[in-house]
Amino acid sequence: MQSVKTSPIVILSSDAVFRTSLTSLFENRGHRVSADLGVATIPAGEAGCVIVDLDRPSTRVSCDWLEARYPGVPCVVLSGSPWAGPHAAAGLSCGYFLAKPVPALQLTAMVEGLLA
Repeated sequence: MQSVKTSPIVILSSDAVFRTSLTSLFENRGHRVSADLGVATIPAGEAGCVIVDLDRPSTRVSCDWLEARYPGVPCVVLSGSPWAGPHAAAGLSCGYFLAKPVPALQLTAMVEGLLA
């Protein structure tokens, strides 16, 4: 296993399998992850990146909520909805969108690029 990288990743999703999968993926790559069912335990000022499951958010997630809770932190918005698209992240100062299902390599490349 790689050494733990400094900027933690916050995962917001109510889907336990999805949360666990993403947690394992990023922890195996040496990242610290906060992926609780409720609001993440990592203080907002410490988060390096936020991954939001728009299809099954863990709380009432909105662009305003994300901007207030994680100001200036890159947010990767994921959705498999045919109505979602890049506009889903347009209200974020540092927002990015990926359509589900997203390949693990694509997601890790994006998140690790944002953390660099």
